[in-house]
This record gives sequence, structure tokens and C-alpha cells, in this order.
Amino acid sequence: MSGERTGAPLLRFLGITPGVRRKILLVAAASGVSNAMLLMVTNTAAVQGGGFFDLVAFIGLFALYAIGFRACFNRVTVLFEDAVERTRLRIAGKLRSLDLMGLNRMDSTAVYNRLTQQTAVISDAAGVLAASLQSAALVVFTAAYLASVSLPAFVLAVLVIGGGLLAYFRRSAEVNARMREASAHEMAFFDSIGDLIGGFKELKLNQGRSDALMARIAEAATAVRGLRIRTADLFNANYIFAYSLFYALLGVLVFIGPQYQPGSGADIMRLTAIVLFVIGPTSTVVAGIPAWAKATMAAGDIHGLEAELDRLTRHPQPETPPETPSPAPAPAFSTIELRGVDFQYRGGAETFEVGPLDLTIDRGEILFITGGNGSGKSTLLKLLCALYHPDAGQILLDGRPVGPEGVPAYRALFSAIFTDFYLFRTLDGADAIDPATVDSLLQLMRIDGKTRFEEQRFSTLDLSTGQRKRLALVVALLENRPVMIFDEWAADQDPEFRRYFYETLLPSLKRQGKTVIAVTHDEHFLHHADRLVKMEYGRIEPYRLHSHAE
Repeated sequence: MSGERTGAPLLRFLGITPGVRRKILLVAAASGVSNAMLLMVTNTAAVQGGGFFDLVAFIGLFALYAIGFRACFNRVTVLFEDAVERTRLRIAGKLRSLDLMGLNRMDSTAVYNRLTQQTAVISDAAGVLAASLQSAALVVFTAAYLASVSLPAFVLAVLVIGGGLLAYFRRSAEVNARMREASAHEMAFFDSIGDLIGGFKELKLNQGRSDALMARIAEAATAVRGLRIRTADLFNANYIFAYSLFYALLGVLVFIGPQYQPGSGADIMRLTAIVLFVIGPTSTVVAGIPAWAKATMAAGDIHGLEAELDRLTRHPQPETPPETPSPAPAPAFSTIELRGVDFQYRGGAETFEVGPLDLTIDRGEILFITGGNGSGKSTLLKLLCALYHPDAGQILLDGRPVGPEGVPAYRALFSAIFTDFYLFRTLDGADAIDPATVDSLLQLMRIDGKTRFEEQRFSTLDLSTGQRKRLALVVALLENRPVMIFDEWAADQDPEFRRYFYETLLPSLKRQGKTVIAVTHDEHFLHHADRLVKMEYGRIEPYRLHSHAE
């Protein structure tokens, strides 16, 4: 809590070095002192009459103020945007270095919220805080000028305004608490919207569930609205209280001060001008306090996300500079082996375990994996690709263990189409692809009338599930990796194309030297495999294919 009050999360987020801090303070001070001197020149000229040199001084000081103000805005904006860019790239890199298990445990809503809404809060605060910084410098130098005009007035101003600001800061704690509460309700609202979009079909079929979800959405939206209104009301009351202090000070100086310390009318006019002049800048400083508080809270949330990513990164991979090419697929290999591999999946109160697994895959073979739902087939594939890291045991390539440093090159052996596959509209990361080759593959998959390949991207991904799988197969064929993995790929194909997949495509891939590993339930086509294994209760069991005669 104290870290939030002092702004430590925001300062840590910005990563301000002493040199950068000095430059920002220097330009803010230059702008502030020139603005304060503008007031002094104007006051002197108004009382004594201004001459040519006063005009030149006025113009010069105004130019210095404008240049300093702009430089302060620019430096603060660059500082904030640099920090936002670094943070977004750092978070993207940490997401990239997660293993699949770590990613599954992440709250995607929290990630999107931190990368969009919270970074936007920090970016939006830059201008307000730059103005506040410059105004704070102006207030400091104007206070020095006030002291030179009247020391009693300066002491009175410090007591009145300082005491008021102290009360303001105390009351700000409640504003910050309301903002944190509103942020929590907003997260609940975003989660509910995610349920609405993700479970759209199920909600259409269950009116009661749909109504309950809408009630939850309305409750969260109403809570956010109420908290935002109360927060704004507290802030407005606080702001008006701070603003009214100046008028109280003005009343004391004009109506009460002369009773105890008689002075000339010119002195009263000068003091009045100083107080009126400093109202605007001080109001800007006060307005910057909630912006600082919001940005600090946002930075704290982002720091929390990064800490969670660090916690979930069990096997971090070394960061690869953008200009470094991806590892090339490994050359020819003879065997891939899982030796004594054990893996536990923990999701809340549920635990699922596969293993120990012992499996050797020979280069160029077609291996089918069968088994019931929940037997561990997909988990086996993800272990085989090193998307999951074994809790025990080893993955061996040609008898040599695949260590953490060798995982990226090992993964480059595989092209995989999982049941929860994702289609990219563009073929990023691949060498220049001949559109004619893509067109021929689209024709081969009989989807050339559904989508086209133009300007290195597919024209649409709005396809049926079976057609999307065919397009994913096109991409996998273009990748031209040595090992191809299919997780129930044929399940959504029509009978004719399913037969083509087993009887024509897979033998063709084998003739090209590819190793094919396919999870399947199609018993009529099991005889097309060179070898069969069966998963039961997380273990590999012997499996024999019965002949058609039997």
C-alpha cells in the first residue's frame, strides 16, 4: 500500500535514470522560472510603468517559457511511451517463453486488460503529469517571488495551502480505494463478456443460463458505474476544497491582512496578482494527483502480471533478438524416443497424470495412436513436441537427450495440427512462398473456391471446421517439416475426403520421407499404419490390429 502511495510502481515502470530525471527537471525548472519571472516583470511594469527593455524581457521570458514547456511535454511523453513499448515487448517475450502448461494457467482477460487498458492509462497520464511537473516548478518559483514581496504573506500562504493539501492527500486515500474496487469490478465485467462470446452457442440453447449471465454482467456494470460516480464525487469535492483554499487566502490577504500590517495599495495589488496567477498552476498540480494515482495503480497491476508470468515460466528459453533467424529444421534423424516420461497436469482441484511413457518413433513410419476420450493422447503429442515439459524422464533424439538449449531446434522437426489448432491469415516466418504452389495445394484440399492466397495472406478464414482443418494441412505441407502430427484431423471430414486422407495423402507423405503420427478413432483405416499404440488411463498399452477376416 505504501508503494502505491509513494508511486514506487510507476517509477519502477518508467525506469527513470538519474540523467533523464535531471534533464526533465531542468526543462521544467526553466519553464517554471521563466513563467514566474514573467509575473515579476508584468507586476513591476504595471506598478512602475513598463519601458522598451521590460517589453524585450517579457518577450524573451515568454519564449523561454514556451520552449521549456514544450521540451518538458516532449521528454515526459517520450519517457512514458518508451516505458510502455518496453513493457509490452517484455510481456510479449515472457508470454512467448512460457511453456504450454504455463499459458493454460494464465488468465487471458488479465493479460489483455494489462496490455491495453492499463498501458493506455499510463500513456494518457503523460500529458497531465508533464503539465503538473511544469506547474509545480512554477509554483515553487512564484512562492519565492511571493516571499520577496511579503514574508508574512508567504508564511500565511504556506500554512493555508500546505494544511489544505495535507487534508487533500488524506482524503485521496479513499479515492484510491474506490478506484481499486472499480478496477476489480471491471475485471469481473470483462470476464463475463468473455463468457458471453466464448459460450455463445451454449447460451442460445439455455435461456436460464443466458439470463443469469446477463444479470451478472448488469451487476458488474452497475457496480462499476456506482463506484466511478462515487469516485468522481469524492475527487470533485476534494478538488473544490483545494481550489477554494486560494480564495480563502485571497480574502485573508485583501480583507484581513491590511488590518494587522498596513501597506500600500500597490503591495496589496501585487499580492493579489501573485495569488490569482498561481491558482491555475496549483490547480494543475492538484489535478495531476489522481492521474499519478491511476498510473501508479496501473503500473502495479502490470508489475503483478509480470510477476505471475515469471512464476509460471518453469523452463525459460533464452531470448532471441528479432533479427536472429529461427532454428532451421534438424537434418535427418533416425529415432525420437520418450524414455520414462511422466507428466502431471494440475488444474485447480483436478490432477491428471500420464506416464511413465516409453515410446520410440522411427523416421519415415506412420504411427497411429488410439484410445478413449481422456486417455492422454493429446497430452502425449504435446509431450512429444516438447510443448509440455516432462516432470520426469527424458526426450531423446537419436539417443541423445534434448536439453533446454536444444528444445527450439527439436520443436522445428514438427508440424502439428491439434484439435484446438489456430489458423494464421499470413504465413509469417516462412521463406517467400510461390502462390502457384499454394493454389495447387488449395485445389488438392478442394477449398480453392473458399479462400485464395493473395499478397502472402489468405483472403478469408471464414470456413467450416473441416475446411479449416484442410487449410491447416495446407500450411503444414508448406512448412515441409520432417515429422507431421495430426490430432484427430479426419474427424470433421466427409467420408470421401477421409478416405483420401488415409489411403492417398498419408502414404504419399511417407514416400516423401515424412514421419506421420496421427491420433485416430477410424477403425476402418487402422491397417494403413505401420504401427499402432493405444493410450489407456495415461499409459501406452500394447495394441494389435485384427485382420479383416477376424
